[in-house]
Amino acid sequence: MAMSDVSIAEEKGMLVVRVPYYPKFPPHARMLGGRWLAGQRVWTFDTRDRDRVIGLLSEIFGYGDTEFVDVEFPIDSAAQSGVSSIWRFGRELVCRSNRDSQPVLGRGVTLLSGGFERSGGSRNNIRIAAVEGTVLLVRDVPKSLVVE
Repeated sequence: MAMSDVSIAEEKGMLVVRVPYYPKFPPHARMLGGRWLAGQRVWTFDTRDRDRVIGLLSEIFGYGDTEFVDVEFPIDSAAQSGVSSIWRFGRELVCRSNRDSQPVLGRGVTLLSGGFERSGGSRNNIRIAAVEGTVLLVRDVPKSLVVE
């Protein structure tokens, strides 16, 4: 994810927010009164909620950060149990579309060690299925999203 993937503008008395998909964002956006405009692929908010919207963007995407770091992310069994994708740092790190497909790494993500099993889960319960010791390198993570 690049900072250019997140934008906020004021148009016709509303805040217009463009963000990449991230599963945690829609429920939080709705709690702030956000409305999804599917045709334009943007969220709109009342301008009076600007500070709260910016706070949410900062919390999920690291919006406003000027310092970025690379993070080594180990995939443990808890992180991949019964999931077809792993999301962290405001982006999708790895996903598998079906049990027999090769997992696909997200943008800015590379495999440092380990790997993935040839098949993961069942037809209806797809899982990542990383081998023990699998570590991903996630590049350009906003520093505020990294818990030390």
